[in-house]
Amino acid sequence: HGGSTGMNTLQSTPGGFQTPQRQLLLLDEHARQAGVRLPDADQERGFHGIKCVVNGRDCVINLREVAEVIDSRPVTPIPGTAAWIEGVINYRGALVPVYRPHDFLGADDATDAALARENGHLVVLRKDRKGTEFNAIRVNRMFGMQKFREADLRPTVQEAAVDKLDYYVDSLISSEGRNWQRLNMARLMEKRGGTSPRQ
Repeated sequence: HGGSTGMNTLQSTPGGFQTPQRQLLLLDEHARQAGVRLPDADQERGFHGIKCVVNGRDCVINLREVAEVIDSRPVTPIPGTAAWIEGVINYRGALVPVYRPHDFLGADDATDAALARENGHLVVLRKDRKGTEFNAIRVNRMFGMQKFREADLRPTVQEAAVDKLDYYVDSLISSEGRNWQRLNMARLMEKRGGTSPRQ
C-alpha cells in the first residue's frame, strides 16, 4: 500500500507479529519524539479551595473543611450572645451556630471596609472528620471553587494578634492576578469558641 501512517508502521514488523512489550516501547518513543510528558506528581499535588471574601480580604478555605455553602437560610438570633454570633440555623436536623468573622476581626490598613460590611453566603464547616458536627461562618462575598497547587503556596509569619485576620492565615497563594490568603479554619474556630454558640 502507498503512504503508510505512523500507526501502520507501528503494527507492521518483519515477522508479521508484534509483541505487546515492543508496541509499548514504540509508543513511548513516539511520545518522547512528540514532546509529550506525563505530569509531574509533585507539580500536580494540590487542594481544592473555596475563594471568598472574609473581613474584606480575599481568602481561600480548604474544601476538605467545608460541608456545604448555603446561599440563603433563615438564621435565628440568640439573645444575650456576642455581636459576632449571628445565631443558629437548622442544618440536617441540628442547630448549628453561625459566626460573623468580620464582626470580631479588627480592621487594618489591608481591610476593605465596604466589603467587610457585606453579608454573603454561609459556609458550613465540619468540626470533625465524620461530618457529624458543624459550625457556620458568614462570608462577605463568594467567588467559587478552584484547584490550587501546593507548590504555589507561600508560608506566612504568624506575628499578628488574635483579633487580626493575619493570625488565621497559614499561607498565601496567587491566582488570576490576585493574592489569596488560605485560612486556618481550625485555629479560627478554636480561638473564637466555635464549639458552642454561647460564650
